[in-house]
Amino acid sequence: MTVHINEEMGERELLSSVKQYMIPVDTVLYPDQTIAQACDILRKREYKQKVTYLYVVDSENCLLGIVPTRHLIFEEGSKKIEEVMETNVVSLSFKANMKEAFALFSKKKLLAVPVVDQENHLLGVVEVFQDNELWEKTHIQSQVQSDVFQFIGLSVEQAKIPTVWAEYRFRMPWLVCNIIAGLTCAVIGSIFTEVLDMIVIIAMFIPLVLTLSESIAMQSMTMSLPYLHQEKIHWKRFFKRVFKDWRTALVIGVTCAAAMGATFFIFEEATELALIAVGASIVLSMMVSALFGSLLPAILHACRLDPKVAAGPVVLMLVDVAATAIYLSLATYIL
Repeated sequence: MTVHINEEMGERELLSSVKQYMIPVDTVLYPDQTIAQACDILRKREYKQKVTYLYVVDSENCLLGIVPTRHLIFEEGSKKIEEVMETNVVSLSFKANMKEAFALFSKKKLLAVPVVDQENHLLGVVEVFQDNELWEKTHIQSQVQSDVFQFIGLSVEQAKIPTVWAEYRFRMPWLVCNIIAGLTCAVIGSIFTEVLDMIVIIAMFIPLVLTLSESIAMQSMTMSLPYLHQEKIHWKRFFKRVFKDWRTALVIGVTCAAAMGATFFIFEEATELALIAVGASIVLSMMVSALFGSLLPAILHACRLDPKVAAGPVVLMLVDVAATAIYLSLATYIL
């Protein structure tokens, strides 16, 4: 009962109807049958493919429940099917597409999903296994989308929390990271008060340096996460990706510094040395931030920790501190 999907499938196939990949159900069970009777029926039939679930229907072929095959092995033969069947059945509408089907597989951790019409009549079943190219593509995409929500310290499921206090407990710890980063940056700033007092324009560009550093870090995290969600991680490919991302950050940093330099001298306090300090800080901060964004999830994964722990607030905390220290240190050294 496996849906055979070739490796060339793309977005068009993902949006195609489940009816194109649905296969008929060879055997159905009825609630008044016993497990022994069900086993006799199964033994008399020839199955070319693996049977994952058995579906229970009424006399009108309306879906009532499912029976995992393990129940037929471990339960007593005299028990009725209605006693062991699971009635909380997850099903797909015949109007659904394959992208919705794979999202359901990923969310519910299922091996098969029955397809029903608007009156709950059983039409067929879709079964997909994880070695399937289309499944892997959609599953990884789903995982990355989940991680993107983690970047802001909140998941979609947590948005459904009913009470203010419960939601506060989920959200506040992530914001503590921002408080720590802000206080640390303030301490760093206090160390460089002399240069900030003497050259005001240096203080004016701190928000720009931090914004660019945070943005490049988040982009790098997004690019590295798909490599960490594969069943077998190819570390050589991952580090090639990191090196490529680092070089890209260098080019982007130079471009941003040039764009900043084009308008730098509209400020009265602008000097050539200040321009060099700000430009060099932008380039160096963005390169370091890209490494933070790429490597921190990988380090946590190597330590057998969930890469989602490296969500946005944590990376942004480190990036803010590093960028502030780099910027003010370079400015002090150059000026």
